Amino acid sequence: DTATPDINVFSNLMILPPLQKQQHQQPMELHLNAFRQGMVVRLPPLRAEEPVASIRAALAELVQFAHYTRYKLQVEMDVTMVTDDDTQASSGTVKHIPIHSNKQRISVNSKKNESRGPKTNHKTSSAPDRINYFSPEREFVSIQYTSNKPVILGPSLAPEPHAAVYLNDFSDLTPVSDLLQQYSPDEDSNPINHYPKGVGFRIVFLSYDAASIRDHVARCKSLLDGNPPCIDKLIDDLVADASKPPHGEKEEEQNNGVPSIVGGGSYEEPQQKTGKSLKDPRLPVITKDEDFYLDRTNLIDFYNLACGENEDMDKLITVNKMDDHGYGSESKVNTNGAISKTMSSPIDEPSKHSTETKTTPTESSSAEKNRPSISFYLHEMTRLDSECKVNWHIRYSGFHPPPSHRKMLGDLAYLDVLPSEMMPGTCDKEALILNEAIAASSHIGVISITATSFGFYVNKSAIIEGQRVFNPSPSDTPCYSHSLLDCVLQRSEPFRKAWARALWASRERSQLTSLCAASDTPLQSIHRLAMHSMANSLNNGSNRSSSTNIEAVIARPSWIIPLQSKNIDGSDFIRSPNGINQHMLSSTVFLDSLHQFNPDRPEEDACQTFGLDLRGGSPRDWNEELQVAREMPTATLQDRIDRARMIHKALSEFGEAAILGAKAIFDGSILPMNPNEQDRAHVFLHNNIFFSRAVDAGLDTFKVYSGDAAARKSSSRDASCTGAIHAMDIKGLYTLGTMLVDYLGTRLVCQSIVPGILHGDKSHTLVYGTVETGSCLQSEEEMHQLVERSLGETFMIASRPVLTLPLSEKRMEAFTSWKKSAPFPAFSREESVSSNEETKESEKNEMVEICGPLEIKGIRGSDQRRYLLDVTRLTPRDANWVPQAEGGTGHWEKVSSSIEHDKKLAKKASKYIPVSLDDNELIMAVLRRELITLFIQKKMSEWLIAKRERLSNERKESAAADASNNTSCNNDIEAKSKESTSENEKLLKANVPAEGLLREKQIDDEDEKYFNSLRFNVNVFLPFTKSLEEIDTKAYSQMTLDEDHARDAAKFLWETTLPSITQEIRESSGNQVPVDGKSLTDMLHSRGVNCRYLGRLAQLAVDGEESDRQMLERSKEGKEGKITRFLMPFCWLELLEVEMIARASKHVLDFLFTRNAGNFALQPAPVVASFLSALMSTMEETAAETESRISKQQKQSRNNLAPPEDDEFESLVFSGTDDDSYAGYLSRGEIWEKIEAEIGRRYRYSLTLYNCKVSKKEDRALYAPLLRRVCQKNGIRLVARNFALGGKGDCGGGRKGVASTYPISAADVIDIIPTVKHAAAVGDGFIPCTFHGGVSSISLQVLLPDAKNAFEAAQVLWNSRAFTQSLEYAQEASALYQRVVDTTVHMNVFRSLELIAAILLHTQEHDVAISNGSHALAIAVQLGGFDCAEAVSAHSSLAYILTGSGDFLAAFKHIRAAIYLTQLLAGPRYAEICNLYYKLGTLYSEMVSDEPMKFGVIALRFYKCAMEIPSNDRLFEGMVARSAAMIMALMGQLKAAVDSEKRAYATYRNILGGDHHITKNSDNYLQHYMKAAVDQGTRLLAECKKRQEEAESDAAAGKIKAEEEEKDNLKKKKKSGKKKKNK
Repeated sequence: DTATPDINVFSNLMILPPLQKQQHQQPMELHLNAFRQGMVVRLPPLRAEEPVASIRAALAELVQFAHYTRYKLQVEMDVTMVTDDDTQASSGTVKHIPIHSNKQRISVNSKKNESRGPKTNHKTSSAPDRINYFSPEREFVSIQYTSNKPVILGPSLAPEPHAAVYLNDFSDLTPVSDLLQQYSPDEDSNPINHYPKGVGFRIVFLSYDAASIRDHVARCKSLLDGNPPCIDKLIDDLVADASKPPHGEKEEEQNNGVPSIVGGGSYEEPQQKTGKSLKDPRLPVITKDEDFYLDRTNLIDFYNLACGENEDMDKLITVNKMDDHGYGSESKVNTNGAISKTMSSPIDEPSKHSTETKTTPTESSSAEKNRPSISFYLHEMTRLDSECKVNWHIRYSGFHPPPSHRKMLGDLAYLDVLPSEMMPGTCDKEALILNEAIAASSHIGVISITATSFGFYVNKSAIIEGQRVFNPSPSDTPCYSHSLLDCVLQRSEPFRKAWARALWASRERSQLTSLCAASDTPLQSIHRLAMHSMANSLNNGSNRSSSTNIEAVIARPSWIIPLQSKNIDGSDFIRSPNGINQHMLSSTVFLDSLHQFNPDRPEEDACQTFGLDLRGGSPRDWNEELQVAREMPTATLQDRIDRARMIHKALSEFGEAAILGAKAIFDGSILPMNPNEQDRAHVFLHNNIFFSRAVDAGLDTFKVYSGDAAARKSSSRDASCTGAIHAMDIKGLYTLGTMLVDYLGTRLVCQSIVPGILHGDKSHTLVYGTVETGSCLQSEEEMHQLVERSLGETFMIASRPVLTLPLSEKRMEAFTSWKKSAPFPAFSREESVSSNEETKESEKNEMVEICGPLEIKGIRGSDQRRYLLDVTRLTPRDANWVPQAEGGTGHWEKVSSSIEHDKKLAKKASKYIPVSLDDNELIMAVLRRELITLFIQKKMSEWLIAKRERLSNERKESAAADASNNTSCNNDIEAKSKESTSENEKLLKANVPAEGLLREKQIDDEDEKYFNSLRFNVNVFLPFTKSLEEIDTKAYSQMTLDEDHARDAAKFLWETTLPSITQEIRESSGNQVPVDGKSLTDMLHSRGVNCRYLGRLAQLAVDGEESDRQMLERSKEGKEGKITRFLMPFCWLELLEVEMIARASKHVLDFLFTRNAGNFALQPAPVVASFLSALMSTMEETAAETESRISKQQKQSRNNLAPPEDDEFESLVFSGTDDDSYAGYLSRGEIWEKIEAEIGRRYRYSLTLYNCKVSKKEDRALYAPLLRRVCQKNGIRLVARNFALGGKGDCGGGRKGVASTYPISAADVIDIIPTVKHAAAVGDGFIPCTFHGGVSSISLQVLLPDAKNAFEAAQVLWNSRAFTQSLEYAQEASALYQRVVDTTVHMNVFRSLELIAAILLHTQEHDVAISNGSHALAIAVQLGGFDCAEAVSAHSSLAYILTGSGDFLAAFKHIRAAIYLTQLLAGPRYAEICNLYYKLGTLYSEMVSDEPMKFGVIALRFYKCAMEIPSNDRLFEGMVARSAAMIMALMGQLKAAVDSEKRAYATYRNILGGDHHITKNSDNYLQHYMKAAVDQGTRLLAECKKRQEEAESDAAAGKIKAEEEEKDNLKKKKKSGKKKKNK
């Protein structure tokens, strides 16, 4: 099933410029100069399967053709290459200049092309520049910004007799592959110097229509709005310059260290290298004054800290003594990290540079030197982005649309092109527009343009006496061109200068970007983009440059948005508006200032179609696209890939259309299909997608629940089950495209439409289940067999007989009463009701076979396909959440009774935890499919073991003559049973579905019968249903057995699974502790545990912590001998409570949004700010404390944006909600009461860490992780500020209108985005998603079994250490996934790359492992944001790989990023943080041997930090103490080393015992250190004594010398005295 490689690769293709009108008496040199402008572009080698659309997309990036939108590509033959010497034109041939080099020429045979161009001689008006087609004797001339007029191909429905060959824009090169193959270069010919023949794709302009004019104007607006093209060729020159190095060799750096940047800086995977090499052994030298602790509450520097980038820390990096590695050489960057050649200087043309020298992340020695710093990059990019914008605007004139008489003359639109300063609202110069003198100028003012079918020209419309006069005829200098941009360029010299500056800046920006890309890792590239987007975070729009939009790269929107409040040079980023205090700038004013004026934005908003393609005619039939894709053939691998691609494409685009339709509904842009009903019952149809609210539809709809809460849960279950059926890819069974959208308290269900369901009952047929309450259940035999083979065998669902009218008498009486009292005439007739009841009286006790939930519906659509709808359950109801009186397990009742005996918990539990489990929402609480799989595997294993023992006992009692036979049989059975047990364990680990037990191994009929008996009845414990006890005894007894079976599964979850998870968390025997709520949810779901058991797990964690505390107390008192090694990690309980609060906040916020008839949702920011302030505070502020806080805030710097006050809010926003009937904001106590009530109802747990009065030392509440998780669950996006979390707050309780709150203000709430759940998503749960961003952040399931099997095989081979084969399968899986999804941003690709990196690390392929690990990290960031759990794991894994390769600096950065993210996600007591600090200490310990005193002190600081963080493994303390002792010994601090080793020895002895080899080894080290310390002490004592003796001897000698000098002085004095007397 391997695809045949395609050999049709064409490398002789080029783009030829548009045809121009013949210019008589024009010298040939002008033709040559026109070609010297680069209008002929050579294409790279292309395959026959290359889409023509990709060629057009490449042309849209070229300076020459970026402004062309309306053209076709015509195939022209006989394009030959000639030498520079051949400059004379031969007969019938015009020699033209080369592509980019003076070494070549291109010749086009005009005779060959005469018959290929259009020959129609079409004339228009008699204007000076009338439009005509060329005559057959035309010449081929290219043009750029001149007045030449192009050839335009008009619309023609009749085929021409000698029609030219054109490329189909919606096809590929396959139709013309035969022509292209004829002119391919010979294999033996030199591809550089010899091209005997070639093929050109000539750009041929087409005539415009009104729609294409709009597209062309939009393209020109995009080019002017900071997106000018920057390249003029697609491949390198044909002939290499002799001054350049040969191909494959690296060019020496020229131009002051600027490397070559031609080619855009694409990332090249490094070559494989083996062995460990020291890549970059530099580390920052952190002094005592430097604080290396990471503040998890620092959100302003979120991007830097999340990526491990810190320029202040980089300045501390010094080079150790290893100059032989080249790090001691002088760097070619200046002190600011910028390249020596300033980017503001003119940049050479790309053709003057050599081939780009690409570097890999591991080439730190050269890449880091030439890598521009972040500050320099931001400064330059800000400048270049500003220069790339052309401050001219294009708008539709007030005379548009053309009147009918002008339409008949060919006018399509009227446009105005004017400078930005003349746009209304941009400045105070609006009066300039009315200035006749300025408007009449040809270079300044409004340029009025008429758009026709053949192009654009300047008209005679003008301003006369202050009034606009309409005159659409061509002006004296019409500047006609097929392109609007060319027309304006001819007209206005200021515009030409502005456009030239923009092109120049675009080239500079491209050069800088390429320079950074050549040295950046994938994560560093994303980090640069994130930092660059900080100043542009609010400027969202279709014309916004992707270079300033981080959301164009990060698929999932972040909950925190850092914004730039200062320029790079320290100046104010914005000017404070009039009337605002200059010393205190609130975040409201700051955000308002970031929203820049854009006259095109209103037009874009007004033209929204909300995903509906108006040009496509009718809306897309999403259901037909999906089902046709599912029915595609699967014979070969290519067929399966194509099928998976089409399914993935259809579902992705359905999700995009669904969320745009939801936005239209929330905005009120779509009318409901039933406007006469109440708002909550409205349904909508838009773009062939059916929208409905997830609310209780009433008694007339058949269901087994009641209430809106149960309806919301039912819709979520339906989406999950639909996704499960979709993933199984069952042939013949069809599901609908389904997605849920939650926004501001409303949940929309978006579904594709069953064919015929909107066209009456005769167009579709209900063949399974029922829709209305009073109708009988249908069960068509063919449909039942299909469901039995698919759902029954796949999901272990049992077929059971049910009543055709299964609802209870009480429910039916309520329905009848409602039906009689209905306001509709048809329902108010008592006669019709009674007759309907009589006809169904005989059907009440009839039974039908149903495989699935009672609410299931099977519909045969008008396309004769069978669809399953409303599959609300694939597993039975959870008996643990069923009242014991109704058949439940009674576990929660036992827990409630035990809490009543605990005085500490009884008071709070009785307040918030309901006594009964009677809750409508709990009706939808079902077991997970993963638990059913584990339970069935356990039962089958027990069955096979019991069967083996039974057979063994039977054979032992048989006759002695058959002993030998019995022995052999026993051996066979025993071997078979052991094999079965081992296979069960493998299936358990691999999470294979239950039906896989039959597929994976051979079992006999008895085993198969028992296996089928393990199927579950999904209709047990249902309320509002009849009992079968008096109707069918056999069915009732079977129902009793089914209930027992469901209870056993629930008991297995409660008694086995939950305690085992708690024990694994304690011992870290399984996966490490989840780092955030999402990873916690994924881990629990993989074990078959629903999130409603978070409370039970938290209670087990509380019990575990209490037992650990008692054990440690007994150990201190000496009552406990050997203590246990593992403790319950504190982070486990903290994480569980954070997740419970976050999930409860979703329901409380939904309640707040729907208060006061939903008026709070009209201004949601104050409500959200009040709610978050309550969660992030410990108590309410008093009025005096509020005034004191505000006065302090006014003295703060503008860098820390302050929340606005009440008075400022009143001046900034209007609120009409101050009437007495309007409810005010809730207080902190009221909000927390609702939170705890939701937690008590949903999780039956009382919080122990939050909303409790504890001392600051004992406070374990995690406010930053809680804020992050609450924002993620509710789609809240905040501006990055250093919020004062965990203190007193102001929630605005009781106030009305828009009130200021603290620590989070309404001005901090930038946006609230919807959360969506796609039925075909890889994971489960709701994901934040922007309205304009679509569902690109959701990884959809890939229905390609080849990729799935390859990845699973790679994992199996990896576990068996078959690295070579595992690597091959992992690479194959990654390639297959990418071929299906057309991108690397997918969760399965990330997992494949992560596995590849791990395999390469074990095979010592460090460079390639780093490359794959870096790409995996970048994909994780793009999928889930900088702070997702996958990014934390990827940081840690990449740091481990980098450490092994010797790149300590990069490893240091990734470890720092992992520490910051871990603290932000899980708090400071997370179990792995101490290990991360220990790894940092280990990095520095590697350098101790070179400079012990410099790096040893830093290593000990990190070790000390690791010891201060609690670890659940007590052996970790001994390991850190022992490592610290080694560092101290190397530093010569032997006494301290002895003390540290003593702590390690005591830890090992208390946990492992004295006989353990680790304890003995520690004792040996301790003895060695003690002996060395004694020797050191003796040596130091001897040295000290020696120094003392030397000092004493020196003192004695000095004393003697002094005495002798004194005697000499006395003698001298006596002699001098005698001499004086003698005189």
